[in-house]
Amino acid sequence: MEIQAPKLAAQPWPVEAIRDDFDSSELAVKYQSLKDPFEESWISLSQRPGYARLVGRDYLYSRYNQSLLAQRVTAFNCVSETALEFAPRSPRQMAGLVAYYSRGGHYFLKTSCNDVGEQIIQVVGDIDDKYQEYTDELVIGRCERVYMRLEQNTHWYQFSYSLDGTSWQTIGEPLNATHLSDEGSNDVFRFTGSFVGLFACDLTGKHIAADFDYFDYQTLD
Repeated sequence: MEIQAPKLAAQPWPVEAIRDDFDSSELAVKYQSLKDPFEESWISLSQRPGYARLVGRDYLYSRYNQSLLAQRVTAFNCVSETALEFAPRSPRQMAGLVAYYSRGGHYFLKTSCNDVGEQIIQVVGDIDDKYQEYTDELVIGRCERVYMRLEQNTHWYQFSYSLDGTSWQTIGEPLNATHLSDEGSNDVFRFTGSFVGLFACDLTGKHIAADFDYFDYQTLD
């Protein structure tokens, strides 16, 4: 059967801006959280205007109470970037940029501090429910701001960092993105797709916050 289609004007989907400066009073609809709805108790755009403030809660491997603001990965080649201000006083306080599939499938570039109080950055993760440290702790001194970037090249993730927003350094080796996919594990129930986003954790119970100035997400050719 053939039916004459109506002559409708094209309605292309609006192109999203690469950068979200968190200047709006509401989060963009592209963002998702883990289990908990967005609430002022753990994420705020008003406590420090122009920033997304994430209050540190449980670790990424926890089943509950994670402070994660993330969006879906929509291309095999893409780059994400953020800048955060965070003042950790314990190795159990951390924040940064995460590539996330599940509690047992994620990579995380974090800034935290070591046992003597020096601020550090490090790439860690959990693949198939096994915690791994992909780099040593890199001491960066007390920094007002840390810039972080994650580039995906087909099935490889590469983290980078900068202390001034201009000079970038890669950290760690490329990481296999296959593990963060529906087919990347022996688990039967894997269906969420991959995410990239911002995360804050405080296992001391003090709930210190990390302030993220922006979040960039750009697909590449």
